[in-house]
Amino acid sequence: MPHRPLMIRALAVTGLLVATLFAPLTQAETRTYYGYATDLETGEYRYTEVHKHQFDGDRWLSGVMKFYAPDGRYMGDKTLDFSQDPYIPMVRFTLGGGRYQDAVTKIDAKAITVETKRDDDVKTERIARRKNLAADSGFNALLVDNLGNFKAGKRVDLSLVVIGRRDYYRFKAIPKGTLDFAGEKAIRVRIEPDSLLRFLVDPLDVIYGLDSKSLLRYEGISNILDRNTGKPFNVRIDYRIKPDGVPVKLPPAL
Repeated sequence: MPHRPLMIRALAVTGLLVATLFAPLTQAETRTYYGYATDLETGEYRYTEVHKHQFDGDRWLSGVMKFYAPDGRYMGDKTLDFSQDPYIPMVRFTLGGGRYQDAVTKIDAKAITVETKRDDDVKTERIARRKNLAADSGFNALLVDNLGNFKAGKRVDLSLVVIGRRDYYRFKAIPKGTLDFAGEKAIRVRIEPDSLLRFLVDPLDVIYGLDSKSLLRYEGISNILDRNTGKPFNVRIDYRIKPDGVPVKLPPAL
């Protein structure tokens, strides 16, 4: 029969191993920040984004975004849940008090289901899974995971589900060189449609911090609609630098 102190120590070590195995590897980190959107052509301030997101290291877990007009009017919100896929979140984006909605409502091994609502007109569509497929803000997570490729000068081919069109489109992300931006070494990436969409949508330009792995600036079509025209704004969104025209009183942080 084993000596009792040795048995007690063995049980203690076993208990510690079990506790370690089943303990969370890391504690989720909450990040809150603002995005400042200005018109790419006129420089007019268009809206403010208020962000609150949960991360496990570099992995995006979930989040909430709220959108406000320059006068403080509440415009809409977006909720994100990446628990089922790192690049395809369960998402619901709402504008106009619920009259306009885009959502991913189901994710399975073969396809994702998207839903659009325009007043009383609700439509759904299943979109087949494929390599390097992202949806909505998962596009950002996919680009972050390819920063090493961009730093090495490599192009990345990917597909984006555009929920509002209930379809997916191919894109190519092309590195355009490094620069010093907002206090850190950064890389600029151009995202060009690689399909017939190129005749309808201009390229997007993004700048990512290489150390923070954060989106520092976005330039291109917005998901926020101009109330006067019903068309999406074309914007520059800064996440580290405050541009001219930022309201003195910002919406409350989440």
